[in-house]
Amino acid sequence: MRQVLGIIVLASSLCSIAVQAMDQEAAIDAVASFVQLKGAQLHEGTDEQGHCRVLIYGQAAESRDIWFEGTFQQKTGPVLGLAIPFMLSSSPEMALIESFRVSEGQISAEVAYPSQGGETRIQLTLRQDRDGHLSDAIYVTSSAKRICANLRRVL
Repeated sequence: MRQVLGIIVLASSLCSIAVQAMDQEAAIDAVASFVQLKGAQLHEGTDEQGHCRVLIYGQAAESRDIWFEGTFQQKTGPVLGLAIPFMLSSSPEMALIESFRVSEGQISAEVAYPSQGGETRIQLTLRQDRDGHLSDAIYVTSSAKRICANLRRVL
């Protein structure tokens, strides 16, 4: 009886992992479609302290990933801190998608990344203008909220 119960628990766990991985793939497909990802993209915009850039690119090695790297710069020139990396991955071990929402003109994901001493969570919301172009990228971390607005594609 214990062996049967153990097999049922193991099968249930494997099904959960497979469903989670499929959900991660669906999220990546939705985001790639939303930003019309066919190659690397660079968008420039503004935030409350100056200028910002969002670099978007995909990778396909052991897992399928999409990266959104936001950098922020003061109006006077100096870069403000490090880039904010945000990655969606088909591998839940690398980046577990905690929540994912799609509505007309907006897509949002919260991801948990394993890190030393726990995990790091980042939320990214992307918005489109009326013409379907990426207009805003909103990064929310445990210590900051940065809004890169008025985006225009330069690459």
